[in-house]
Amino acid sequence: MENRIAYVLLTLAQRACEPEAGGLRITIPLSREDIARMAGTVPEMTIRIISRWTRAGRIRTERGGYIRIWGLDALQELAHSDR
Repeated sequence: MENRIAYVLLTLAQRACEPEAGGLRITIPLSREDIARMAGTVPEMTIRIISRWTRAGRIRTERGGYIRIWGLDALQELAHSDR
């Protein structure tokens, strides 16, 4: 499931992002439900995965539904794995 969520975030980052020091900011506001729907999973699983990635310093969620990606390499690895 992580690979599908990582793939969704990376795809969105390729289409609508602002580069920042050390990462990217997805410029489309997203709810966890939006991400779950795009990844084909349930919101509860998406919330758990996003929380884990936030604690690991890979991403940060912001008020308004924006996401900053700090661990781009780690997400790229996850997106192309079979997890």
